[in-house]
Amino acid sequence: MNYRYLLVLLFLTVCQLASAQFAKIIDKDGYVNVRQQATVNSVVVSKIAADEIVYAFPDEKFGDWVIVDYTDNHNKSITGYVHNSRIKYIPFRFDFTLFEYSVGFASVNVDRYKKDYYCTMPPMLK
Repeated sequence: MNYRYLLVLLFLTVCQLASAQFAKIIDKDGYVNVRQQATVNSVVVSKIAADEIVYAFPDEKFGDWVIVDYTDNHNKSITGYVHNSRIKYIPFRFDFTLFEYSVGFASVNVDRYKKDYYCTMPPMLK
């Protein structure tokens, strides 16, 4: 397999990861409202329980609001806005081994009982 192909694939994966991050919902009430628009007066489209993991897309044009994607327990995809004060970003670590002719994708490894949440690149297999 061509090493250029692997390099391009790795670059595209990293570019996707750079535009979004995993984040943990934190709220003393036990849930956070997901809103249709980036304002406190917007319609609440869903609620996400505290300690759940979401995919967050921070964007300066929304101020203190962040677009989040989340799949609930019924496999329903939820997309909306959450206030930035209600999430904690999970740092991304590149812990992976690249074998020859191998391809892999980023995944989140989360243990709710540990304080250190992080994302990793899983070992890539032939």
